Amino acid sequence: KQNPYYGSFSTKPPMADAFHTCARSLTYNLLRYPWNITEVRWALTFAINFTDLWLKTKGPDGSLMPPHIFPVRRSPIEDKLFYQPLKSLLLELGLDPNPPEFAKEYLKSLGLDPTIYWWKYDPAKSEELLKKVGFYKGSDGHWYMPNGQRFIIKIMVPAGYELENQRLGILVAEQLKKSGFDAEVWATDLFWTNWGKGEFDTGMLWPTCTQIDDLGAHITSWHHKYFSPASPGPGFGAYKDPYGYKERIDKLIDELELTPPWEKEKVYNISREILSLWIKMMPWTMLYLTPFYPSYDRYCWENWPSYPDNYYMGPYAWWAQMLFVVLQLKPSGRCPTKEATMPGAPPKLPIEIPTTTLTTPRTTTSPTPTTTTSPTTTATVTTPPATTAPPPTTAMTTTVTTTVVVPTTILSTVVSTVSSVLTATMTATTTVTQRVTEWATTIAIAIVLLIIGFAIGWITKRK
Repeated sequence: KQNPYYGSFSTKPPMADAFHTCARSLTYNLLRYPWNITEVRWALTFAINFTDLWLKTKGPDGSLMPPHIFPVRRSPIEDKLFYQPLKSLLLELGLDPNPPEFAKEYLKSLGLDPTIYWWKYDPAKSEELLKKVGFYKGSDGHWYMPNGQRFIIKIMVPAGYELENQRLGILVAEQLKKSGFDAEVWATDLFWTNWGKGEFDTGMLWPTCTQIDDLGAHITSWHHKYFSPASPGPGFGAYKDPYGYKERIDKLIDELELTPPWEKEKVYNISREILSLWIKMMPWTMLYLTPFYPSYDRYCWENWPSYPDNYYMGPYAWWAQMLFVVLQLKPSGRCPTKEATMPGAPPKLPIEIPTTTLTTPRTTTSPTPTTTTSPTTTATVTTPPATTAPPPTTAMTTTVTTTVVVPTTILSTVVSTVSSVLTATMTATTTVTQRVTEWATTIAIAIVLLIIGFAIGWITKRK
């Protein structure tokens, strides 16, 4: 309030980033009993009074965060792509058809569908679902599981950091207690260790974040082929529900991975079908992100992203995308600055859909080379007089002057992958050096040496 140059999501309240990529949720360990039972997860969802919870996390400037139902960011883009097309399904599953008026006005101010709020607060429905799968209330008023053990909801939260998760975990536990459940909060320094190893019952965190409208990069990890038993986490990758929803999701993810990103409508349709199956399973209960303020000061630098006039992302210094924000900042003139080169107009990006058509290269059969018969070669060989020498081999240089017609096949490859065959006639004069062995002389010398050897041996024997 004392700094007129302060800004965040907006330059005036409410200033929390309403379109943040992540939202917190009550996440269930799907590989542990009884959280592997779909009806149990839905029962806890209907046991939460969302409006009461939501108002208790209002920011100091009055900021509220958009309610999430899907594990998808709630912004005008995603609202039109995923929330609105699946609205009828949400109503069938238990979406509150009568949101509070103040909530409708808030959603409308952000460009969101004001009729898509959150699930109904329905303790009776919650009790019905639990009894359907064998849960019962004892004479002491506590819920018991079908195996006779007391049903206790233990919510894991980080200790010493992520205070928003601690706060939200405590508030959710209070909501469940009001609905008749035994709930407690477990704050631990080993939050991430336990989370990775799957050593928890339920936890308060964000299991999914989305930044772009193509959900392929964000939900493919749900496939069982990417699941690692060494780090199971909430276990959704290996989860098998009795209705076959998860198996169908895996097949759709396979199809999504094979779909080119420029086929947007197909990508959206597959993503919507995946979300429609996900919501029926309720593997984690989406809530919202507690008010978050990525702050900046406009005294020295201006042109920060601000809703609604110039918003494109929050200025999060620890995100790689922060570079795009920094490059758009301009000196305000209120501070001394060195000479700086300001970025000009942004480059014009090419359209996403390629203009060329991808086709299979055509195979062209190369013509058979024409065989050219070489004429008889007449060679004149000049041989110098034979020289008697001790070595058995005489090196001789023979100069051959000849005219040769050589059939030459030249293969040329061009960008268009067309092959051509060229037959050329060439005339060449060559000088050939040959080593000629005089076998007659060699044999004669060998015989003479043999006779001399016998003679020397006979003389030696006489002595």
